[in-house]
Amino acid sequence: MHFRSQLLFASVFAVLGLSAGSAHADRIERVTTTVTPDNYEGPCPATFKLEGVVTFDVSRANTEQYAYHWAAGDTQLTDDVKAFSKGVHNKIESSIQLDEPKGVTANIGIQLHAFQMASRGQQDFHNYSRGYQKTDLTDTPSKPATLTITCR
Repeated sequence: MHFRSQLLFASVFAVLGLSAGSAHADRIERVTTTVTPDNYEGPCPATFKLEGVVTFDVSRANTEQYAYHWAAGDTQLTDDVKAFSKGVHNKIESSIQLDEPKGVTANIGIQLHAFQMASRGQQDFHNYSRGYQKTDLTDTPSKPATLTITCR
């Protein structure tokens, strides 16, 4: 895969807003993702819209810190973004540019990875750098959304 990724837009939207409450952490229950368009044939590089939802198992009215990024297999497509949950469903949108060799058709599975601190407090989470992912965070990836791209 030949990726030329460029983070064009990343933001978190609150679909439901709840105020901060108990100090107990709610876990990430589910992560979903879609890619638009999901089938592309044309000039490259091409821009693709990534949309996802991080769903929390909210039994209390908590605001949770989490981080996310988009990936294709072991290739991270966007920078890590730290965010605060705002209720049960948290919508995420980004755009990336991809480039494949001319005439080659590639099927790429794109996932949204959402991370939560596994054992430390919220303040520690806020202070962590990219090195945190392998040791201290729980990764909840979405099922891959398949993108078929053919560059002409």
